[in-house]
Amino acid sequence: MTRIDDSESSSNLQQYQIADVVVDPLQLEICTTEGECIALQKRPIEVLCYLIEAHPRLVTREELIENIWDGNAYVGEKALTNVIWQLRSSFEKLGLCDCIQTVRKRGYRLAAEPFALNVDSVTSLGNGLVSASSPIKNRILKFVLAPIALLIFVVAIGLGLLPERTNKIEGADLASVEIVTTGVGRAQFASISPDGQQLVYAMRPFSGESNLYLHDLRNPYEKYQLTFSPHRETRPVWSRTGRHVVFPREEQGSGRCAFYAVDVITREEQRLSGCRRSGTSYITAHPLNDEFYFSGLTSNNSNLYRMTWDGGDARVELLPCVQNCEFSVRDVSISPDGRYLALTRRAHRFSEDLYIRDLATHEEFRLTDDQVDIIGISWHPDGQHVVMATTVSSERIGYLVNIQSGERQKLPFDNFGSPSQISADGSIYFHTIDSQVQLSYFQLTPDLPSTVFPLTASSYQHRDPHFNAVTGQFAFVSNRSGAYELWIADENLMNPRKLTAINNMVRFPRWSHDGRHIAFVARYPSEQTDVLSLLTVATGRVERLYEFERVLGRPTWWYDGSALIVREGGELHVLDLDTRELRPLTTQGGIFAQSLPSGDIYFTRGTNRGLWRLREGDEAVQVISNEEFGTRYSWVVTDHGIYFYQLSDSEDRLVFYNFADETVRNLIAVPPELVTRQSTFTYDGNNQRLVIESWQARSNIMRGRHALLSP
Repeated sequence: MTRIDDSESSSNLQQYQIADVVVDPLQLEICTTEGECIALQKRPIEVLCYLIEAHPRLVTREELIENIWDGNAYVGEKALTNVIWQLRSSFEKLGLCDCIQTVRKRGYRLAAEPFALNVDSVTSLGNGLVSASSPIKNRILKFVLAPIALLIFVVAIGLGLLPERTNKIEGADLASVEIVTTGVGRAQFASISPDGQQLVYAMRPFSGESNLYLHDLRNPYEKYQLTFSPHRETRPVWSRTGRHVVFPREEQGSGRCAFYAVDVITREEQRLSGCRRSGTSYITAHPLNDEFYFSGLTSNNSNLYRMTWDGGDARVELLPCVQNCEFSVRDVSISPDGRYLALTRRAHRFSEDLYIRDLATHEEFRLTDDQVDIIGISWHPDGQHVVMATTVSSERIGYLVNIQSGERQKLPFDNFGSPSQISADGSIYFHTIDSQVQLSYFQLTPDLPSTVFPLTASSYQHRDPHFNAVTGQFAFVSNRSGAYELWIADENLMNPRKLTAINNMVRFPRWSHDGRHIAFVARYPSEQTDVLSLLTVATGRVERLYEFERVLGRPTWWYDGSALIVREGGELHVLDLDTRELRPLTTQGGIFAQSLPSGDIYFTRGTNRGLWRLREGDEAVQVISNEEFGTRYSWVVTDHGIYFYQLSDSEDRLVFYNFADETVRNLIAVPPELVTRQSTFTYDGNNQRLVIESWQARSNIMRGRHALLSP
């Protein structure tokens, strides 16, 4: 079987001809005998070569997945469908239709007989394969002479006859970047008006609320506020005419969200429809008509919506999902000709990939299969490339992705996020985020107001803290080694020690009560699912406990240490550590739970759904109301009460619920956006303090230009 590796030499990659098309695995492309070529990714070439080598035999999907994706059905099932689509599309562009035959519910076979090409074929090309004077002969000659040329090149380098060459991005020195906004707050989500003369973006000043601002690109000093609201506003897009800006607005306290349109001249606003609660709502505007597409709440296995608005009442419809329905749509961006929708689908928090959807047929194909967190997409004006911003560890990187081949070209911009459309002069606007997740604490001295004190302050991220009173140590996650790994340190975060070498992603460590084990969630390299794992601190041994098909929530320990409480499918379950069996704990929704030695279990059901208490086998009882308790994760149970974070439109607060008298008391106001509803809380009773995961973020809008972005 042909498997393509980066270290393959030219001698073990066979070329083939199918009708008038030559398959070149070494060059990762297929070419006509006239010299027209299309580049392909490694997986499509491997599948094509496998079908060639198996001809005329029928090859089942299972056989292809076993041999090309090493039996990983979770990845292979979805990827194979996309690969076959890409191969057929590429062959059709070269004039060879129906090259791959599908046998329903069985598999695939080549419809045309393939021929092997080799060095000897150069002298006999006139006998039926390719004419001796064709471009393919020249390619084969180049293929034969390549090793000789390489040898000459290496010798020349050794003798100093050629200049030194680096891996620098081609043309990177020609890139230009300039700052658009000043550092007075968090500016994000830039969008260019249809005429290219104005820029709208969301900005939250350090001492104010998040609103929309307009920037006249013809006059860099003309910037003014467009909306005036106490609520959170993000992701603005322009209407087709450029008269209105459409944007989502979320009420901070209740989490209610709606799309609004604001007239950029009169400042009048109109409510259009509801939108996704408790999280960024992603929306894109059709360039040729009055349609908008956005991701919302899941219904009938779909969460992609189309909204039509021409100035009157908005009409919203749920679009059908034909493929990849098990993954929810997150970000969306429509192509310049309005035919295709680039969208990202998230399998879980460690896996998000880029897809292209045909708006006429609703068919999709997948462009990436290795992303963790995509932080923005837009289209190149040629309609053949998508600009993608993504994260690798804590680095934000931009790519130009070819929608036919999947080939990526890295953009020479640092800290690249949420790219805008590309303007007529080749400019792209994006925001940089200087964000550090660090550990801080509140001193819980009675009757003495406290402020936030830092525990860590470095260029590395520190997150997901959990304190164990027996060992007097913190478990936490940090990327100081390059990847997010599990670490422990003393109560002052000194003497840190790395405990894992997953080399990908670790989250949500949780000490056992006796301090002997740490449970955590991991995404292992080349895997697409959450794996609940257990580390024995004394030996460093890591054990895979359970692999979840759906999103796995943050694990916590059962009150007697015999089990773990985990979330799957919107409910809480108990995983017995001896039998490895799951048993349900909740039946009407559960997000995150913590237990006490008494056997009382406290848990949340969602944003603004209060705090609940139960004992296994009993009915759940609401302890704190929806209005008083809105967070999912930012709370911690102690033996005397519960500390939690409460967000409202007026201010953010640290609040305490007292077990003794069942009262709720505000402790201190918290700086805006220092804490989120996703932040981890842990209680250090040895030092009477509440340790939290805090955010220190600044962002600015930048303007970038590069030859790759030229229309």
